[in-house]
Amino acid sequence: MITCRPKSSSFFALIIFILVIFMLLFGTVRLMAAGIAWYHFIMLGIFSLLAIGILLRIMFAYKTLSITPKKHILKVKYPLRFMTEEQYELGKELLYWQDTYKTVNGADFLEIELRMKYGSIVRLNDKELSNVGKVLNFLRGNLGNMHRDKLEK
Repeated sequence: MITCRPKSSSFFALIIFILVIFMLLFGTVRLMAAGIAWYHFIMLGIFSLLAIGILLRIMFAYKTLSITPKKHILKVKYPLRFMTEEQYELGKELLYWQDTYKTVNGADFLEIELRMKYGSIVRLNDKELSNVGKVLNFLRGNLGNMHRDKLEK
């Protein structure tokens, strides 16, 4: 079984960012306790929206994936979305997959996109998830005929 989990470094960076936002939010509230000015409300609104937006992004993006190679079953679990789980039979439900290499801040990383029937898309990248290389090797070895480049020819 191939399991992809979020890397601790990316998760740690998001946690630090959230802590900084909440510290700024708390500092703004303390400033307002000393005396209220019009710009305190603007700062409070901006920091509140940032904190809520980042928290929601983390909650809805946090996922773990597992592939059972013999059965060609992909399970995507979203533990922070009230334990939502999606299961796909890759032999039946996969339309195509593609791998691309992207450069962000001078570092290259691999991104795999699995497009399923009924419009759902599962994206993996080795910047945020572990074992993405193993998933790519599995896809090339077992589902190589479903690669987007081979389907377009």
